[in-house]
Amino acid sequence: MLCVQLESRHSIYDSSESTGQFVVDASLSYIHGAPYTNSTPSDSGSNDTAPFGTLGFDIRVESTDMLLVSNSVAINTTDNLFDFDLSRLKPRLAPYHIVLYGAPMHSTASESYTATADLYYLPAKSNGSSVKIDNLYGGMLVANNETDYAFEPLLPFGFYTSCSGYLNYSLANVSAYKDMGFNAINPVCAFTDGDLGFLYDWMDEVNLW
Repeated sequence: MLCVQLESRHSIYDSSESTGQFVVDASLSYIHGAPYTNSTPSDSGSNDTAPFGTLGFDIRVESTDMLLVSNSVAINTTDNLFDFDLSRLKPRLAPYHIVLYGAPMHSTASESYTATADLYYLPAKSNGSSVKIDNLYGGMLVANNETDYAFEPLLPFGFYTSCSGYLNYSLANVSAYKDMGFNAINPVCAFTDGDLGFLYDWMDEVNLW
């Protein structure tokens, strides 16, 4: 069987970005997917050098049929990346429903395949912070005032830290924590610690996640 899968490279994009990416998988499986007739290049008489054939596909916005990508992948490959123009879309809070329509090239079989994904293209923020997940490698990218709201990779490094008697005792302790080389913190706070807005503001000030 041929298992065709589609995903946006990042969990979100925002209007500060001009280019997005899709990840396309076209793997062969005994468990997942739809029936596939293995039409090899020698069978089809084509110049296709992919040993299991090639899947041609279009990626479109479901509601408008807008074409975002038209390309192909070798069958039985994964993690194929394809760029598309984000500026053709309008930033909004609701996701765009995306559909991939594919069919084997150079094949006499009338087989077709579809895959779907949700694409989040949001208005860019000008305060606070944004975080997105890299769906290809699993990492995080972050944007805030410190990065001028451009997304940068983050590998969190830090510990659980008590609010009572330490973090809320002195803002200097927050700076001391950051100066030790930590870039992230998990504050352990109780309701009795009161309004800690000043504490989180200070963490933002020193770029402590």
